[in-house]
Amino acid sequence: MEYTKFIDLINRNKSTYAKTWAEQVKNSEYMETYSKLDDAIILERGEAVFTHLSSWLESGASNDVAEKYFEEVGKDRFKERFPLTEVVYALYLVKKIFWACIAWNKEVCEEVGETKCENCVEFLTIINNYFDLGNFYITRGYFQKIFHELDSHPEASKQQISEFLKKGTINLEDLDKEEFVWRHV
Repeated sequence: MEYTKFIDLINRNKSTYAKTWAEQVKNSEYMETYSKLDDAIILERGEAVFTHLSSWLESGASNDVAEKYFEEVGKDRFKERFPLTEVVYALYLVKKIFWACIAWNKEVCEEVGETKCENCVEFLTIINNYFDLGNFYITRGYFQKIFHELDSHPEASKQQISEFLKKGTINLEDLDKEEFVWRHV
């Protein structure tokens, strides 16, 4: 399937998508750490994901390209002391904004209307793969940094790891921390 029009659409609108994403980040109860960032940094990070999506599609939607990018994001967010739940939720919001912005876009509907059903399914699968791979590789990169820290600083405690992982919607009082065995992904 030809993605040129779609890539152009992303490139023309990535700032708008990023602004919408930044607004949701700032207003989300799950994004405590992100919402403390300067607005310009939030916008920059949102736009970076859309820029990468466009580049990823242009380069053939390679898993290797997604792996390299998202693992670095995971490692960087760990170094910046972001809870993993926020990082994963941030990418979820990017996906949500992206689909909402293109769902009724005239250009997308026209292109899809001219395309065979199997090509549309293939395209939707490719886009979903981007976000799914993103979450997988972000998590893997994040855990790689955790294990590196544990290897180089054995005194890194459960408490420190818990600080990175505990935020989100789970009820921490119900969580039996002794049941977890952390291993490489």
